[in-house]
Amino acid sequence: MALNTEKFGIDLLKEYMPEITSVKTILLVIVPTVIMLFLVHFLNMVDWWAPFLVGIVVNVLAYWTMSRITRNAEKIRKRYRDKYKGKAYGKFFYHYLIPGIPPNMMVWFLIIMVENNTFLPMLYPSYNNNLLYQTIIPWQLAFPLGIFLIILYPLMSRDSVNGGFTLDTELFLYIIFPEKAKKLQGGLYQYIRHPHYASGIYMCFGFALLSQNLMALILVLLFTISYYFIAQSEDKELIRRFGSSFEAYVKSKPHFLPQLKDLSSFLKLLFLGR
Repeated sequence: MALNTEKFGIDLLKEYMPEITSVKTILLVIVPTVIMLFLVHFLNMVDWWAPFLVGIVVNVLAYWTMSRITRNAEKIRKRYRDKYKGKAYGKFFYHYLIPGIPPNMMVWFLIIMVENNTFLPMLYPSYNNNLLYQTIIPWQLAFPLGIFLIILYPLMSRDSVNGGFTLDTELFLYIIFPEKAKKLQGGLYQYIRHPHYASGIYMCFGFALLSQNLMALILVLLFTISYYFIAQSEDKELIRRFGSSFEAYVKSKPHFLPQLKDLSSFLKLLFLGR
């Protein structure tokens, strides 16, 4: 029996960008994210409405940094492969992905930062009297439901259900090297078009339930809207790449939630792996 030696995930990324796990790359991810986190925290302290406005700005940045990649995929590919040859993906990573990481991480942190739950002290206690920050969900309901939604993220990331979605796909290797692209329509892709984004949305709703207030739910709504438009941009790029068959797939499957008729099959695959 022949062994499958095809590379994927971090092994495939290292083939095109050996320094992806270097100290330099890790610091370029962590340091701007931490700086932005402190900036967001101080802006949130201005008044009760600040997290909402910060949420709008952060989600617009998240949408812009993510969607510009797929919207300009062909131009980016040609420019970087012509100019940088074998180093094309590494240059693309630093120029396009590094700037996108802080705002995309921040949409998650924002929801946690406005928490007003039973178990942790509120980060902005002066807003406690505002209606948007008051506890609206009993912890007996919020805690188990929130934990359940959060757990869906690792469940949906399992190899047995993720339809072949690996780190090389998440980090857009296919933009520079489309020959490495995978047509993801197996696993959870049989029921929804963007299970990776869906799992993030489910987890953010889980965080919002644990936060137990309206502001957290509003921030999740902003997150969902921004990722809806990111998903739309990706759909258009994939239709250009794979043609009418993928367009038919896009028209037949929802973005993030399975159709009611598919719900039992979706849950069976998710929890049982088959």
